[in-house]
Amino acid sequence: MKSPAGRLVPDDTLCQLATSYVKAGDVLTKMRSLQEASASYEKALDIITPLISPERQDVPALYPAADAYAGLGDVAAARARIASDAREQAQLGSDARTWYEKSLSTWQNIPNPSGIGPAGFKARAPHEIARRLAECKCAPQ
Repeated sequence: MKSPAGRLVPDDTLCQLATSYVKAGDVLTKMRSLQEASASYEKALDIITPLISPERQDVPALYPAADAYAGLGDVAAARARIASDAREQAQLGSDARTWYEKSLSTWQNIPNPSGIGPAGFKARAPHEIARRLAECKCAPQ
């Protein structure tokens, strides 16, 4: 990613920016602004995905990626709870499971994971994501 001046943006700055979008998504999810929350998590992933490619494996970037995936799971789960159509509810539940699984998979790539990400913010705990995944698996499909 390049700055408006055309210079490459340092990886740590990109991680901070992605973390900011994740935290904005968290707030928007709590406010039930689910479409905006989803867009914020997706923007975080747009920023961070190049850093977590197999060639790069930028460990600090895995934290906002894992949190963004879990956030998208939260959005899908919230949408499933309010969906009136059974088919839509089932699809959204499946989407939530997929996002939670992707988050947990990302966490597995973090050596010595911490509850605080490199940007200094609290990260979602893998056991909490696993609990949410289990709840989705127990929900009617």
